[in-house]
Amino acid sequence: LEEALDAARTGIAHLARDLHYDKQERQRIFSEIGALAADIGGKVVGPSLDRARIELKAQIMNKVVEETARLEVVLASRIQGMMAVLQKEARHPHGEPAPEAAEDEQLFVDRACETTLRECRPENADGEVRSTKLMLMHFGVFERLTLTATAPEDLVARPTFRFVQQVIQVISSETGYPGKVPDLPDLKDEKVRFLEDLWLRLTSTLGLQDIEFKGEDVVRCMNRGRTRRFLQLLLIAAAKER
Repeated sequence: LEEALDAARTGIAHLARDLHYDKQERQRIFSEIGALAADIGGKVVGPSLDRARIELKAQIMNKVVEETARLEVVLASRIQGMMAVLQKEARHPHGEPAPEAAEDEQLFVDRACETTLRECRPENADGEVRSTKLMLMHFGVFERLTLTATAPEDLVARPTFRFVQQVIQVISSETGYPGKVPDLPDLKDEKVRFLEDLWLRLTSTLGLQDIEFKGEDVVRCMNRGRTRRFLQLLLIAAAKER
Protein backbone atom coordinates (compact mmCIF):
# COMPACT_ATOMS: atom_id res chain seq x y z
CA LEU A 1 0.00 0.00 0.00
CA GLU A 2 2.86 2.35 0.88
CA GLU A 3 4.45 1.67 -2.48
CA ALA A 4 1.17 2.42 -4.27
CA LEU A 5 0.81 5.69 -2.38
CA ASP A 6 4.39 6.66 -3.18
CA ALA A 7 3.78 5.87 -6.84
CA ALA A 8 0.58 7.96 -6.78
CA ARG A 9 2.39 10.87 -5.09
CA THR A 10 5.20 10.63 -7.65
CA GLY A 11 2.68 10.56 -10.53
CA ILE A 12 0.80 13.56 -9.13
CA ALA A 13 4.07 15.46 -8.71
CA HIS A 14 5.06 14.72 -12.28
CA LEU A 15 1.60 15.76 -13.51
CA ALA A 16 1.74 18.99 -11.51
CA ARG A 17 5.19 19.75 -12.91
CA ASP A 18 3.98 19.04 -16.45
CA LEU A 19 0.93 21.26 -15.94
CA HIS A 20 3.18 24.02 -14.60
CA TYR A 21 5.47 23.74 -17.59
CA ASP A 22 2.44 23.68 -19.93
CA LYS A 23 1.07 26.81 -18.29
CA GLN A 24 4.40 28.58 -18.68
CA GLU A 25 4.56 27.51 -22.35
CA ARG A 26 1.04 28.85 -22.97
CA GLN A 27 1.98 32.13 -21.30
CA ARG A 28 5.10 32.35 -23.46
CA ILE A 29 3.07 31.66 -26.63
CA PHE A 30 0.42 34.24 -25.67
CA SER A 31 3.17 36.76 -24.94
CA GLU A 32 4.79 36.14 -28.31
CA ILE A 33 1.39 36.43 -30.08
CA GLY A 34 0.75 39.73 -28.28
CA ALA A 35 4.15 41.05 -29.26
CA LEU A 36 3.60 39.96 -32.85
CA ALA A 37 0.17 41.66 -32.97
CA ALA A 38 1.63 44.86 -31.55
CA ASP A 39 4.44 44.73 -34.10
CA ILE A 40 1.99 44.20 -36.98
CA GLY A 41 -0.22 47.00 -35.68
CA GLY A 42 2.71 49.37 -35.50
CA LYS A 43 3.94 48.48 -38.97
CA VAL A 44 0.60 48.13 -40.82
CA VAL A 45 -2.35 49.66 -38.99
CA GLY A 46 -0.48 52.66 -37.61
CA PRO A 47 0.85 53.91 -40.96
CA SER A 48 -2.56 53.30 -42.55
CA LEU A 49 -4.22 55.45 -39.92
CA ASP A 50 -1.56 58.12 -40.38
CA ARG A 51 -2.09 58.12 -44.14
CA ALA A 52 -5.86 58.29 -43.70
CA ARG A 53 -5.48 61.22 -41.30
CA ILE A 54 -3.16 63.04 -43.71
CA GLU A 55 -5.49 62.41 -46.68
CA LEU A 56 -8.51 63.61 -44.72
CA LYS A 57 -6.68 66.76 -43.68
CA ALA A 58 -5.65 67.40 -47.31
CA GLN A 59 -9.23 66.89 -48.52
CA ILE A 60 -10.54 69.33 -45.94
CA MET A 61 -7.94 71.92 -46.90
CA ASN A 62 -8.72 71.48 -50.61
CA LYS A 63 -12.43 71.95 -49.88
CA VAL A 64 -11.72 75.10 -47.89
CA VAL A 65 -9.56 76.48 -50.71
CA GLU A 66 -12.20 75.57 -53.32
CA GLU A 67 -15.03 77.23 -51.39
CA THR A 68 -12.90 80.30 -50.71
CA ALA A 69 -12.13 80.61 -54.43
CA ARG A 70 -15.83 80.20 -55.25
CA LEU A 71 -16.77 82.99 -52.87
CA GLU A 72 -14.08 85.21 -54.35
CA VAL A 73 -15.49 84.64 -57.85
CA VAL A 74 -19.03 85.42 -56.68
CA LEU A 75 -17.87 88.58 -54.92
CA ALA A 76 -15.83 89.70 -57.95
CA SER A 77 -18.81 89.15 -60.24
CA ARG A 78 -21.09 91.19 -57.99
CA ILE A 79 -18.63 94.04 -57.67
CA GLN A 80 -17.96 94.16 -61.40
CA GLY A 81 -21.69 94.15 -62.12
CA MET A 82 -22.25 97.04 -59.73
CA MET A 83 -19.37 98.96 -61.29
CA ALA A 84 -20.82 98.44 -64.77
CA VAL A 85 -24.16 99.93 -63.72
CA LEU A 86 -22.54 102.79 -61.80
CA GLN A 87 -20.52 103.67 -64.89
CA LYS A 88 -23.67 103.55 -66.99
CA GLU A 89 -25.51 105.81 -64.54
CA ALA A 90 -22.56 108.20 -64.52
CA ARG A 91 -22.89 108.49 -68.29
CA HIS A 92 -26.68 108.93 -67.99
CA PRO A 93 -27.27 110.82 -64.71
CA HIS A 94 -30.89 111.62 -65.60
CA GLY A 95 -31.84 108.07 -66.53
CA GLU A 96 -33.99 105.72 -64.50
CA PRO A 97 -33.22 105.58 -60.75
CA ALA A 98 -30.96 102.95 -59.32
CA PRO A 99 -32.60 99.80 -57.88
CA GLU A 100 -33.45 99.72 -54.18
CA ALA A 101 -30.62 98.58 -51.95
CA ALA A 102 -32.61 95.56 -50.82
CA GLU A 103 -32.84 94.14 -54.36
CA ASP A 104 -30.58 91.32 -55.44
CA GLU A 105 -27.25 92.64 -56.73
CA GLN A 106 -27.69 90.51 -59.85
CA LEU A 107 -30.22 93.10 -61.03
CA PHE A 108 -27.31 95.45 -61.62
CA VAL A 109 -25.82 93.07 -64.14
CA ASP A 110 -29.21 92.30 -65.68
CA ARG A 111 -30.08 95.93 -66.28
CA ALA A 112 -26.70 96.64 -67.80
CA CYS A 113 -26.86 93.68 -70.19
CA GLU A 114 -30.48 92.70 -70.88
CA THR A 115 -31.21 95.25 -73.61
CA THR A 116 -27.82 94.70 -75.23
CA LEU A 117 -28.29 90.94 -75.39
CA ARG A 118 -31.83 91.03 -76.76
CA GLU A 119 -31.10 93.68 -79.36
CA CYS A 120 -27.57 92.63 -80.22
CA ARG A 121 -27.10 91.47 -83.80
CA PRO A 122 -25.01 88.32 -84.30
CA GLU A 123 -22.59 90.13 -86.60
CA ASN A 124 -21.71 92.44 -83.71
CA ALA A 125 -20.29 89.58 -81.62
CA ASP A 126 -16.68 90.72 -81.26
CA GLY A 127 -15.11 87.86 -79.31
CA GLU A 128 -13.44 90.28 -76.88
CA VAL A 129 -12.64 89.19 -73.34
CA ARG A 130 -14.42 92.04 -71.52
CA SER A 131 -17.68 91.87 -73.49
CA THR A 132 -17.77 88.08 -73.24
CA LYS A 133 -17.27 88.21 -69.48
CA LEU A 134 -20.06 90.76 -68.99
CA MET A 135 -22.46 88.68 -71.06
CA LEU A 136 -21.60 85.58 -69.03
CA MET A 137 -22.09 87.52 -65.78
CA HIS A 138 -25.59 88.42 -66.95
CA PHE A 139 -26.54 84.75 -66.77
CA GLY A 140 -24.66 84.20 -63.47
CA VAL A 141 -22.38 81.68 -65.16
CA PHE A 142 -19.29 82.22 -63.00
CA GLU A 143 -21.22 81.56 -59.80
CA ARG A 144 -22.19 78.07 -60.98
CA LEU A 145 -18.94 76.82 -62.44
CA THR A 146 -16.84 74.12 -60.78
CA LEU A 147 -13.68 75.76 -62.13
CA THR A 148 -13.60 78.14 -59.17
CA ALA A 149 -9.83 78.03 -58.71
CA THR A 150 -9.41 80.17 -61.87
CA ALA A 151 -10.37 83.85 -62.09
CA PRO A 152 -13.20 84.74 -64.53
CA GLU A 153 -10.86 86.86 -66.64
CA ASP A 154 -8.48 83.92 -67.07
CA LEU A 155 -11.31 81.52 -67.93
CA VAL A 156 -12.57 83.86 -70.65
CA ALA A 157 -9.10 84.79 -71.91
CA ARG A 158 -8.21 81.11 -72.32
CA PRO A 159 -11.51 79.28 -72.87
CA THR A 160 -10.88 75.54 -72.55
CA PHE A 161 -13.35 72.93 -73.76
CA ARG A 162 -14.30 72.13 -70.16
CA PHE A 163 -15.10 75.79 -69.51
CA VAL A 164 -17.14 76.04 -72.73
CA GLN A 165 -19.03 72.86 -71.90
CA GLN A 166 -19.91 74.09 -68.40
CA VAL A 167 -21.07 77.44 -69.82
CA ILE A 168 -23.36 75.58 -72.22
CA GLN A 169 -24.77 73.55 -69.32
CA VAL A 170 -25.48 76.68 -67.25
CA ILE A 171 -27.15 78.46 -70.17
CA SER A 172 -29.25 75.39 -70.92
CA SER A 173 -30.31 75.20 -67.26
CA GLU A 174 -31.19 78.91 -67.15
CA THR A 175 -32.96 79.28 -70.50
CA GLY A 176 -33.69 75.82 -71.88
CA TYR A 177 -31.52 76.64 -74.89
CA PRO A 178 -30.09 74.76 -76.74
CA GLY A 179 -31.83 71.86 -74.98
CA LYS A 180 -30.49 69.06 -72.79
CA VAL A 181 -26.68 68.99 -72.73
CA PRO A 182 -25.06 65.53 -72.56
CA ASP A 183 -22.32 64.62 -70.12
CA LEU A 184 -18.77 65.64 -70.94
CA PRO A 185 -17.58 63.47 -73.88
CA ASP A 186 -14.34 61.55 -73.38
CA LEU A 187 -13.04 61.26 -76.92
CA LYS A 188 -11.79 64.18 -78.98
CA ASP A 189 -13.99 63.27 -81.97
CA GLU A 190 -17.05 63.19 -79.71
CA LYS A 191 -16.23 66.65 -78.35
CA VAL A 192 -15.79 68.06 -81.85
CA ARG A 193 -19.06 66.51 -83.03
CA PHE A 194 -20.89 67.87 -79.96
CA LEU A 195 -19.67 71.42 -80.65
CA GLU A 196 -20.35 71.34 -84.37
CA ASP A 197 -23.87 70.00 -83.82
CA LEU A 198 -24.46 72.90 -81.44
CA TRP A 199 -23.02 75.32 -84.02
CA LEU A 200 -25.57 74.08 -86.58
CA ARG A 201 -28.32 74.77 -84.04
CA LEU A 202 -26.93 78.27 -83.47
CA THR A 203 -26.73 79.10 -87.16
CA SER A 204 -30.34 78.01 -87.56
CA THR A 205 -31.53 80.07 -84.59
CA LEU A 206 -29.70 83.25 -85.60
CA GLY A 207 -29.85 82.83 -89.35
CA LEU A 208 -26.06 82.83 -89.68
CA GLN A 209 -24.25 82.19 -92.93
CA ASP A 210 -20.63 82.05 -94.04
CA ILE A 211 -19.17 82.27 -90.54
CA GLU A 212 -16.23 79.95 -90.02
CA PHE A 213 -16.26 77.69 -86.99
CA LYS A 214 -14.20 74.61 -86.16
CA GLY A 215 -15.06 72.51 -83.14
CA GLU A 216 -11.51 71.19 -83.09
CA ASP A 217 -10.21 74.70 -82.38
CA VAL A 218 -12.31 74.84 -79.21
CA VAL A 219 -11.18 71.38 -78.10
CA ARG A 220 -7.53 72.31 -78.64
CA CYS A 221 -7.99 75.81 -77.13
CA MET A 222 -6.96 77.51 -80.36
CA ASN A 223 -8.46 80.59 -82.07
CA ARG A 224 -9.68 81.80 -78.69
CA GLY A 225 -11.32 84.88 -80.14
CA ARG A 226 -13.55 82.64 -82.26
CA THR A 227 -14.35 80.52 -79.21
CA ARG A 228 -15.41 83.66 -77.31
CA ARG A 229 -17.49 84.75 -80.32
CA PHE A 230 -19.11 81.30 -80.27
CA LEU A 231 -20.02 81.82 -76.61
CA GLN A 232 -21.38 85.30 -77.34
CA LEU A 233 -23.56 83.96 -80.14
CA LEU A 234 -24.81 81.23 -77.81
CA LEU A 235 -25.75 83.85 -75.21
CA ILE A 236 -27.46 86.05 -77.82
CA ALA A 237 -29.46 83.08 -79.12
CA ALA A 238 -30.40 82.04 -75.58
CA ALA A 239 -31.55 85.58 -74.72
CA LYS A 240 -33.68 85.75 -77.85
CA GLU A 241 -35.19 82.33 -77.25
CA ARG A 242 -35.92 83.12 -73.60
